[in-house]
Amino acid sequence: MNQFSKKTKMIGATSILLTGGIIILFVARQLEAADPKAGSELLKLSHSEKVQVEKNLNYFQSLSPEDQTELREMHKKIQGTNDLRNMFNIYCDWLDSLTPWQRKELAETNSVHERMALINRFLEENRAQENQKKMFDQLREEELSNQQETEARLAQLPAEIASILEPLRQKMKLEPEVQQSLDLLDQQDQNARLLRIALEQEFKKSGREQDEESKLVTSDMVKEMIRRIPNKETRKWLEKIPPQGHGMAVFHFIHHQIESYYRDFAKKGQEPTIEQLEDVFDKLDEKVKADIGPANQPPERFKRLLKKYWLNQDLGEIERLLNSQRKRDSRGRPGGRSRHRRPDDDRSRFGSPPRPNPSSDERPKD
Repeated sequence: MNQFSKKTKMIGATSILLTGGIIILFVARQLEAADPKAGSELLKLSHSEKVQVEKNLNYFQSLSPEDQTELREMHKKIQGTNDLRNMFNIYCDWLDSLTPWQRKELAETNSVHERMALINRFLEENRAQENQKKMFDQLREEELSNQQETEARLAQLPAEIASILEPLRQKMKLEPEVQQSLDLLDQQDQNARLLRIALEQEFKKSGREQDEESKLVTSDMVKEMIRRIPNKETRKWLEKIPPQGHGMAVFHFIHHQIESYYRDFAKKGQEPTIEQLEDVFDKLDEKVKADIGPANQPPERFKRLLKKYWLNQDLGEIERLLNSQRKRDSRGRPGGRSRHRRPDDDRSRFGSPPRPNPSSDERPKD
């Protein structure tokens, strides 16, 4: 039964193709008798184009003789006048730009006035779509231009950071092996490592009394570093900060710029694998592991911190040192919060005075 049905389908499909081919051949012969060029052009059409010609022929033959005559007369007028022919070609091209349901809606309209109104509506919709496309293209071009400018700026960032850190580099006394290890790094890795070493040296001395000249980071050095920042707006922003906070602000600015370089340029769009994050965590020293360990942090924050280390391990170290320094500064300020309660403070843990414990004699009797 299945074989019979398959044979039937094959015979039906073959007959349809043969019938279509015979019709096209018949039309081609008729056209060739009337216009040899048209008949040869029809035979050169692709299969889908021939199918469309067949549909058009069937539609034409379904019309009344009067409508067929009217179409023939219209065709002669269009082909006989350049302006009408050009207008007809423009209209056909516009029809091709419509969606299938728009063409169907237009074909089903009988009244000339309704058809003109429909054409005007489609034209307005097309104009609105073109305006939206122009707007989107303009936004895309602006976004691409901004992205290219950002990438160009980030590409120059290592040299700019090196220039800002140059006063610090000149004053630091690095051991030969440390200097050799720095020379093996690229410019931005050198910047991050140099900043980390400077912060470690400065914070080790932060609790000691020392004059301005003996400090590693002096106020004059910070002013020179601010002066070397190429962005005028950034310089103005740093200068608005109180003088005692200039050093910390400059270090924070450099830290942010280095992190932006690795995140948005050097490793833009890259996501570290779990193996890479595990490798980063294994390389951290024990104190840093304890500070950001998974036991102390939610999983997402832990992963985010490790990604910072993955971008550049020195940056995580810098962030830890900056946070430690901020905590020390806040404890050292007048009115700063302290972890220890004053001995004369008789307030309880929740801020209210402790209630006296009544003796058994003072308790109310039943």
